[in-house]
Amino acid sequence: MKHKFQSVWRKINTHLNNAFNILSNNKIYSSDMELKKYISHNEFELALDRLEIIGNANDVHKEFWKELFKAAKLMKLENKQKQYLSNCK
Repeated sequence: MKHKFQSVWRKINTHLNNAFNILSNNKIYSSDMELKKYISHNEFELALDRLEIIGNANDVHKEFWKELFKAAKLMKLENKQKQYLSNCK
């Protein structure tokens, strides 16, 4: 059971880091130590919320929202999934 959770955590971590990298690569947001701390300490919902705030405040590519959607889906956050999916259009 522990291995299953670790696998899901790794996937969530990957999606959140991908979203952060999209921001960094587009020079929207490149340094947020608190966000990096949330991700590295598996505080995924806090990281997701922080990324959402940054995304809403900037003109981000739909790939950013797709990464947040994938993370929210793995986290079983249905309301967030719907919101991020609508931002992908």
